[in-house]
Amino acid sequence: MGESFIVFLILLLLVGIVTHEPFIFVVLYLFIGAFLFSYWWLRRTVERVEMRREFPDKAFVGEHLPIRIRIHNRSRLPAVYLQLEDQSPPELSGARLAQQVISLRGQESGEIAYELVTHKRGLYEIGPAMLTTGDLLGLVQERRKLLPPQTVTVYPRVLSLPELGLPMQAPLGILRHTSPIFEDPSQPIGKRPYQPGDPLRRIDWKASAASARLQTRTYQPSIDLNTCILLDLDKRAYPGRDRYQATEFAIVLAASLASWVIQRKQAAALVTNGLDPFAPGLPLHELAPQKGQAQLMKILELLARINGSQQQPVIPMVQHSAGGLSWGATLLVVTGQTDLALFEALLPLKKRGLNPIVFSCGETHNEGQAYAEALRIPYYPLHHELELERLGRKP
Repeated sequence: MGESFIVFLILLLLVGIVTHEPFIFVVLYLFIGAFLFSYWWLRRTVERVEMRREFPDKAFVGEHLPIRIRIHNRSRLPAVYLQLEDQSPPELSGARLAQQVISLRGQESGEIAYELVTHKRGLYEIGPAMLTTGDLLGLVQERRKLLPPQTVTVYPRVLSLPELGLPMQAPLGILRHTSPIFEDPSQPIGKRPYQPGDPLRRIDWKASAASARLQTRTYQPSIDLNTCILLDLDKRAYPGRDRYQATEFAIVLAASLASWVIQRKQAAALVTNGLDPFAPGLPLHELAPQKGQAQLMKILELLARINGSQQQPVIPMVQHSAGGLSWGATLLVVTGQTDLALFEALLPLKKRGLNPIVFSCGETHNEGQAYAEALRIPYYPLHHELELERLGRKP
């Protein structure tokens, strides 16, 4: 009840006492009765109003995020005035304001819909939503009910890279190998007579029945090469006022490289020294090499929430990551600044049979070009997303 209404009732009561006019007391009782009835009505209505927010909790940068808030009035009494206001971060802007007013009859459901546009990768909260109600006469103070916030993950952009044609000692993927230890059961090449010690699961029973002798399947010898994406988010590697743009470009490049590898049905791993709000105490965040779309989504989840830090420089990270890579694996180093020390750390890995490739994002002096040519390590200096077309050409 507003202060002016209370003052009005007091004045009305004083006038009634002074004048002893019954009509004034009747009016006073009507106002008090209306207030008590409105108070009871709104209390029962608010207690029985249910709200539920529905939206996709994952999206990419630049996508439209449809949000629906469903409101159900479980009371038999109508909710005459319901005003809903939902909060959203500035990184998620919408053309329509998330503030609308609806009315619901008893046992009726309604929906408030609006749309947000994702402008920046990250982990965001939508909400809380505040539901405000009151009576049409304004006799009862507005009552409010909150809908808790919910989280949405905005993935970084994944660019469609051309055929990279990365210069490597061996191609990405499956290599033939002479050792039967590395036989690939997905690539049968023939049959041979059974030998003692052959596993029963390798016996071809149909061919054995046809030839009256046990026959064992043989497979193409191979090894499965992995690709490790090493994302350097050390703030010291991105100097200058363009640090934020260069860091975001590095994250987009790492996401695009991971997508490129996994689309070719290869195993991809990710190692980064960024700051993960889910695990702020870890100096390194690693995802073991895996194939498939599920692995790509894990990589994008981490890249969505990771930020720059000063926990570990790139060279110790290179040395740590290379320890788990086998011969022929590819190490894609995405960093903001290159120097002789970085290429000297990569040279022993190349001699071990690994394939190091360096991507520099936003570097102004381009000091790594001469070192890369001298040590014959592929090097791609990039400053903008449009330059990614150069990845399909020889450096």
